[in-house]
Amino acid sequence: MQKILDSLRRVIAVAAINVESRLALTLDPAQELGPLELALTRLRSQGPIDGAGRPSGIDPDALWARWTMSTQSSEEFSLRELRALCWDSRAVEDLRFLELLESDGHIPKRGAFLRGLWHCHQHHWRLRSASRLESYFLLATTQAEHRTRWLEQLNELPEMLTDNAARSVGRALFARLDAVGSTIDNLRLTAPGQLAQLALRACRSEWLDALKLYAEQNDPRVISVLHQGLGGLLHSDLTSKEDFPKVVEWLLELLDRSGDAYRKALADWIVSDRRLGHPRRIGTSANWMGVSEKARLAALRLFAAKDIGRFFDILIGRQFDTQSRRPFWEQYINSPQFVDYAIACDPEDRKRLIANWTDGVPDVARLDGAPDRHSAFIMRFRTIHYDLIVVEMSRANNAMYLFDTSDFEDEVGTLEKSRFRFSALKNRSVAARTWSHSHSWQFRFAGNLREFGIVRGPQ
Repeated sequence: MQKILDSLRRVIAVAAINVESRLALTLDPAQELGPLELALTRLRSQGPIDGAGRPSGIDPDALWARWTMSTQSSEEFSLRELRALCWDSRAVEDLRFLELLESDGHIPKRGAFLRGLWHCHQHHWRLRSASRLESYFLLATTQAEHRTRWLEQLNELPEMLTDNAARSVGRALFARLDAVGSTIDNLRLTAPGQLAQLALRACRSEWLDALKLYAEQNDPRVISVLHQGLGGLLHSDLTSKEDFPKVVEWLLELLDRSGDAYRKALADWIVSDRRLGHPRRIGTSANWMGVSEKARLAALRLFAAKDIGRFFDILIGRQFDTQSRRPFWEQYINSPQFVDYAIACDPEDRKRLIANWTDGVPDVARLDGAPDRHSAFIMRFRTIHYDLIVVEMSRANNAMYLFDTSDFEDEVGTLEKSRFRFSALKNRSVAARTWSHSHSWQFRFAGNLREFGIVRGPQ
């Protein structure tokens, strides 16, 4: 018993000390109320601020069937069911339903009913009842006793409650390119909804026009505007599968009229965005459906420029490229005749290359039967009369091998293969030409390639 009493005395003493020390502190409102503010923010993000959301646990089709079979009297439906019908576009287009809500005084006074009507209005943009709905929303903003804050915020945007809303929202989105998602949320729009998608298209049009203007004038603002749009406007939650390829194609077409900064910024995004991937590989080529062949080739050259940089920087090392092969082949990556490429590595090189792959999905084939630390950069060129494969090895003192593509595919395989045989890539009996990197090799290679119609790309 004595032990219990001693324990209680110690607990009471500690509690007293804690209380006294706490009372002695000067309370910081920001610190004390911070957790409450965070909790309120979470609650707001989970549900609507004004009024209730869509009633749960109600079968919309069964409820709609009941409505169509009823005498359209409010006595046949609970308030919760009437609210649920406000979230059904079939009911919202039915003037008898709207007249019932009016006669019972639910609109424009009740924000919970207006929220459902707004959802249908913006999601199924321009329902047959659109003009009537807009009159409800405008009237609700004038109700002194039943103020609906979210509708007042909507009405602050010019023409928001008119048939020009898409253009108005588009301008608002463009004004804050780096916060497109939050602007859509603040306007109580659903991203897949028709009004939001029309507004996003209007915003993208303004964005692309600005990019074109800045790129053609070599204005440094092109980079910040590009990054803002890529980070927010083209987010996967905001851009439909139909619109995304069109925007990608337009951005790629702008490469011909832009400088190195735009090219680098666009390349970083094209290579790393998981919605795209390599335009020539089996697993990702379908992602480029809807993009023209010209734009795909432009994207392919961006991928190739990144990968040839990795090939020489990681597998060879800049200081060891004593023959200056990298700058030579980089000119041909941008050649109009360049149409595909592949990288193949022995196990050690492959592991090293993938470990240092900082963006995008590694696309590195295996090179079987190669000596240690051997890799190959394989390029395909197509001219009016020729279709050729060029193989450049990573290690010095290896010849460059040129193949007719049909012979290469018969002996080695297509560039989409996941494995290549080292001996096949160096098969002189199949190769059409072999050229050594001896004195003045760049001049000779350029002349030999020109004989086949292969020329350097723009610098």
